[in-house]
Amino acid sequence: MQCNQIHNFCLQVATGQVASTGMVAMSYVQKVSEKVSLASEFMYNYMSRDVTASVGYDYILRQIKNLRTFVLLLNIWLLSV
Repeated sequence: MQCNQIHNFCLQVATGQVASTGMVAMSYVQKVSEKVSLASEFMYNYMSRDVTASVGYDYILRQIKNLRTFVLLLNIWLLSV
């Protein structure tokens, strides 16, 4: 894992798991910028030979720094749905 000390966020995160059920899972997330992250995931069950791979992204449209404002906006949105 490599972290940027100036902006206080990590640029890369990788994980891996092996279970006794035969499942092997790996994931990787790369932070491209303050608002954009790319991710990939690979799962393999060596007992059933099932394989799943996926890729995705996360884009933060707007950051709300005040949690109370976020909760208020969330409640207003839930009431309107």
